[in-house]
Amino acid sequence: MRGIRQDNQGLADEGTSLKVLITGAGSSGSWAIRGEQLGQSIGATVQPLARSARGFDVVVIVKRLHDRAILRSARWHGVPVIWDVVDAWPQGRGTDKVWTSEGSISWLRRSIRRIRPDGVIAPTQKMELDLQSVLGKDALVTTLAHHAWPDKPINPINPIRQEVRSIGYQGSEKHLGLWSGVLVEQARKRGWEFVINPPSLADVDIAVALRRDTGYAPKNWKSNVKLANAQASGTPIILTRESGYLETASGSEFWADTPDELNAGLDWFSEHAHRLEASRRMLGTEPRLVDIGNDYRHWLRSVCEAPHLFNRRHASRARRLCALASSMVVDRFRNRVGG
Repeated sequence: MRGIRQDNQGLADEGTSLKVLITGAGSSGSWAIRGEQLGQSIGATVQPLARSARGFDVVVIVKRLHDRAILRSARWHGVPVIWDVVDAWPQGRGTDKVWTSEGSISWLRRSIRRIRPDGVIAPTQKMELDLQSVLGKDALVTTLAHHAWPDKPINPINPIRQEVRSIGYQGSEKHLGLWSGVLVEQARKRGWEFVINPPSLADVDIAVALRRDTGYAPKNWKSNVKLANAQASGTPIILTRESGYLETASGSEFWADTPDELNAGLDWFSEHAHRLEASRRMLGTEPRLVDIGNDYRHWLRSVCEAPHLFNRRHASRARRLCALASSMVVDRFRNRVGG
């Protein structure tokens, strides 16, 4: 990777850290993962609802733009703006009829025009391709998968008990839709329990990651987070075929888009040997925070190296110096007249 140019604004070279500001509304699970955890891993300043970009080399807006003041400040100071699009579209509106591929891409185009980011982060490779179709193949776009929950006491290794006693789901029940009733019935007829948001995945024997919404955005743009947590704990999991899961799969998952496929998956994992083999193959395959953090840091550095952004920083600095000089001239004139 090329060395970073250094100007009088303090843009970091290879031996120092970029001054990164990560901001957003600061009130969602994706913010905790992409804002707080990932931001802390790269040494960023994590500040919800930030309004000023002064003193930073790059600003990352996670999920949704909360205040245009941060954009105005970044433009004035010549600071590149990155948009992390994770879960940014209106959630719960991702059905086939509401959000077709055309409707989803149209939303993406409108959002890009509104924010005008210098670079964009996608949670899936499929979304990165969609962003490139909107911005052009030379656009500054990258994919960052979700890492697993980094706290082992919260996400310990699953012991893989001899008998299945429970199925578990992490997340809001509303996103299950009709799957909720199907899961309750499937558990009941087997003498198992269906648990929503267990204390940890190690407390259940089989995890599920199924979704009510089947439109283009949730199918192609939702992250891999539920799979990552299952992989880190070695918990056998049944998932719908979404890009985020397919792109980060270990090969031991069971896929289910219909109740019949779910039934087959539960039958398969009812066997202790099948669950044990799945757990062994999954462990250690999850995207790790340290690896994603390194990729994130290097990509942000490459954005700051982009020639057109480097030139814009100098133009912004020159503009501010001119404004300061003009102000000083006016003040001197006023002082003379007043004297």
